[in-house]
Amino acid sequence: MLLAAPLSHRTYPHQVRGKQDMWDPAACLNFGKAVLEWLQHHVRQLPAGASALLRYVPAEGALLLLRQHGEGEAPAAKRAAPSD
Repeated sequence: MLLAAPLSHRTYPHQVRGKQDMWDPAACLNFGKAVLEWLQHHVRQLPAGASALLRYVPAEGALLLLRQHGEGEAPAAKRAAPSD
């Protein structure tokens, strides 16, 4: 029987840092930075007073930025997940 110890968010980075094929916090931070830059770029292109909805589509691994028009939505931008 294998007993698994609970992982603490405080100790996990220290347990895997620098080990081959393990979690790299820099990759997560770089992804978040890229998504926020993409979002900021497209939101700035929207007309003043426009509203938009950010939606994640798991089946496509994509983020959609939808400009809202009254009751409906229209695609304003799409960011697909990076390919490996």
